[in-house]
Parts: sequence; C-alpha cells; structure tokens
Amino acid sequence: MPYSPPFEIYKSACLTVGDEYEARHTEEDDLFAVSDADSRIRLTPLQIGTVRNATERQSNDQVLVLESKMGILSTAVSASPLLGLLGTVWGVLDSFSEMALQGSANLSAVAPGIASALLTTVVGLLVAIPSAIGYNILASKIRELTVQMDNFADEFVAELQRHYVRE
Repeated sequence: MPYSPPFEIYKSACLTVGDEYEARHTEEDDLFAVSDADSRIRLTPLQIGTVRNATERQSNDQVLVLESKMGILSTAVSASPLLGLLGTVWGVLDSFSEMALQGSANLSAVAPGIASALLTTVVGLLVAIPSAIGYNILASKIRELTVQMDNFADEFVAELQRHYVRE
C-alpha cells in the first residue's frame, strides 16, 4: 500500500541500501544477483546498522505524523465540558441578575434563563463524549500500528542480515 507508514519505512530502508551501494561504487542491480552466492555483494554489519537506524528514524517519523492531530482531539475532549460549564454558570448568573432586577423570585421568571443556560452544558457534553470515544479508538489504532511498524522494521533488517551480511 503506497504511502502507508510501513511502505514509507520500506522505502527508506531500500533507499539507504541503495545509498550504501552507491557509496561503494557498485551497481545496485548486483544486490539481486542470483548466479553465485559467493559472488553476490554483501553488506557489512556497519551497513546493516545504518539501514536499521534509517528504519527506526522513519518509524518514529511516521508515529509523529499519525499523532500530529491528536492534540486537537484531546483539547476538544477536555475543553468542551469546561466551556459548557462556563456557559451554564454565566447563564445562571444572568438569570439571578435578571431576577434581582425584577425583584421577584418566582420560578416562571427564572426557569427559562436556567434552561437556556443548561443548554451550553449539553452542547459541551455532546462534543466531549464522541471526541473522547474517537480519541480512544484512534490512540489504540496508533499504538497498534506503531508496534506493527517496529516489528516490520525489525523483520526487514533481520532479512537483510540473513541474506546479505558477510560472514
């Protein structure tokens, strides 16, 4: 799947292997030579380490990309109930102020103001609850994908080591 995080790790590792061969003035096609196992070009442990570092860096970069917008969702989860509460307190304060100006404390005068004040709490919770559910689902998926990317990078480097390291 092009442009998926594991693909980006694979691409980075392949480019690093290509750079290592280019630095040695060797044809990249020699990597795939199958004529004779002894004549095939090999990677040194240092070169394998370079590829491992490239996969780890790319994996970390992909995690940062995946988590880049999670802060906005986290802010919505924590701030929206507080904004709803602020609106409610403000609305109740206005209702009591209006009640003081009218000089009456009957329920029919206060109820509409308090009801409209509570609407901000409802709206805040309507934003916070789905945001919290979405955040938890996305955070779980990101953790899962992070483990998969790390495992893929380790497996890829292990395969390179098995097939191309000099003994």
